[in-house]
Amino acid sequence: MQIVRRPPAADIVATVYLIAASLAFFPFWSAADYREAIVQNLGMLLFIWASWFLASGPGQIARIVRFVRMFYPLLLIGMAFVQVGLFARMLYGPGFTFDPVVARWDAAFFTVNPHMWFHRMLPGRIWAEIMHVLYVLYFPLLFGSFLFVAARRVYDYPRFAFVFLASFLSFVVVFVLFPATGPLEYRDGLFSDAVVFSNLVDYLFSFGIPDPGGAFPSSHVGQSIVVLLLLRPLSRRMTALIVFVIIGIGVSMGYAAVHYQIDAVAGVPAGIALYAVWNTVYLRWVASRDTGPDPGSN
Repeated sequence: MQIVRRPPAADIVATVYLIAASLAFFPFWSAADYREAIVQNLGMLLFIWASWFLASGPGQIARIVRFVRMFYPLLLIGMAFVQVGLFARMLYGPGFTFDPVVARWDAAFFTVNPHMWFHRMLPGRIWAEIMHVLYVLYFPLLFGSFLFVAARRVYDYPRFAFVFLASFLSFVVVFVLFPATGPLEYRDGLFSDAVVFSNLVDYLFSFGIPDPGGAFPSSHVGQSIVVLLLLRPLSRRMTALIVFVIIGIGVSMGYAAVHYQIDAVAGVPAGIALYAVWNTVYLRWVASRDTGPDPGSN
């Protein structure tokens, strides 16, 4: 196997974000959440470059490190998403949100806000569980896509990781400039504690996200579209399965009142556009420097 001594483009993208975010947060070092974000960013930065160095050599340890570091973009996008609220607080002050604007768009597009009636069309605990399961399928979809590339298309990992990271960080930029939270207040008390996956969703939305964050356009839908386009070509069955998951994610977010339905609609063209932009950038200007297997591959 050929070992590439040059860091892959995805590492450069990650480094730019981590350094830029840390510098932006540094004036607020006295605030615990900003300080924690800086420490996390620097820790991720250290991991990326230390693991790249370790992965650049031969031997069993290097092979293990090459495999493990393939998955760091998943952790990084989670960190970046949580930090959206910190950026928004810097720009607009605490608690600011464009939700009234998004709610008006939602009502105008659908003639009514779907999150206020959709769950009533499918009442009962079973439907509540199904819809919440569909929503959380976003996470195994992303993880599964990395596993698929690691197992079947390791040669394509440099492109996959670059477009994946650049697309999601583009969503982060939009979220920072246009913070929105979704109708989470409407969700309060909507589902009983007996709905297991509703509790999971509540946990995901409460864990480490104290400020208004990224709701419009939906990165769940948009990033899932990016993943689908990155994985082409796929069998008809696999394509149909991923399309079903994406539709399920988009429908369920309105049912569960974690997003306005317009968020899901806007996520589709956003995902297509970001894939087209960053895939073109990679193929025209980046691919030549990422020749051969990436140190993040095995």
